[in-house]
Amino acid sequence: MSQPLIGNKNSWSNFEKYVLEIFNIALVMLQENTSLPIEEDSVTGDSLNRQLDICLSHAALKWEQIHETEIPTSPSPNLRQQPDLSSDEIMHDYERTKPDFQWTLKDRSGNSDNLNSIYKSYAIECKRIGKDISSRRNLNKEYVSKGILRFITNSHRYGQFTSSGLMIGYVQSSDLQVILDEINTTAISSTLPELVISPQGSEQSISRLDHKLQRPDIEPSPLELRHLWVDLRHHYEPKKTSAEKNESDSKKQKVQKPKSLKMKSK
Repeated sequence: MSQPLIGNKNSWSNFEKYVLEIFNIALVMLQENTSLPIEEDSVTGDSLNRQLDICLSHAALKWEQIHETEIPTSPSPNLRQQPDLSSDEIMHDYERTKPDFQWTLKDRSGNSDNLNSIYKSYAIECKRIGKDISSRRNLNKEYVSKGILRFITNSHRYGQFTSSGLMIGYVQSSDLQVILDEINTTAISSTLPELVISPQGSEQSISRLDHKLQRPDIEPSPLELRHLWVDLRHHYEPKKTSAEKNESDSKKQKVQKPKSLKMKSK
C-alpha cells in the first residue's frame, strides 16, 4: 500500500472525507456489537467511547483494504488540546480540555509562517442521546450544553484553527424525531441554528446531520459541525419476559412495523 496523496488544494476536505468514512464504518461495527455497556463504568473503565475506539482500529484497516492505500495518522482518545502554536503565552485553560477523540493532520497546503495552519486536529465529541436509562439526566440538552457549545465557547474552543468538526450521538432510547426536536429546541434557546439532515442522509442505522456555527471569538468561523447518530436502541430496550415475547409474536401479523425516521432537509 502507498500513502494517500493529499493534494495542494482542499487537503483538509480530503482528510475529513476519509475521517467521516472511517467513523461511519466504525459506528456500524459498534451498532452490530452484541454487548455494550449500559452506563459508563468508572470501575472497569468500559464505555461506549472505548468500544468505539476498538471499532475504529478495525474500521481503519477495512477502509485501507477498500481503497488500497494507507492512512498516515489515526484518532487518539482523551488527549489535551493542542496549544496555539503561534503564541508563546502561558498555558490557557482550554488547553486542559480533552475532546473524546482527536485526529491530527499535517496540512501540506498550510502557510509555513503559521504553524496552526499546518498542524491541525479534527475534534470529535461523543454523547449519549435519547432518554437516560436512570432518568436522572436530560441527555438531549447535554448534547448541546456539553457537546455542541464546546465548539464555540472560549472555555473549550474545540476545532480551533479548523473549519469543521464532528459530534457522535449514541441513540439509546426514544424516537429519533423526538430527540432531534428537543436538541433543536435547546439549540435555539442557546441562540444556535437548528441541525438539519445532511444531503448524504442515513445509511445502515447511521444518520448524518449538519450544522453551521458562527463563532466570532474562534478562528475560523463559521464552523461546519458534522453529526453522526448511531441507532443503539436495540441494546437498551428492556428484556421481554416469555409471556410478553409470546404475546408480541402473536401480534406480528397484525401490527405494522414502525417506519424509520425520515427527517426533512431545510
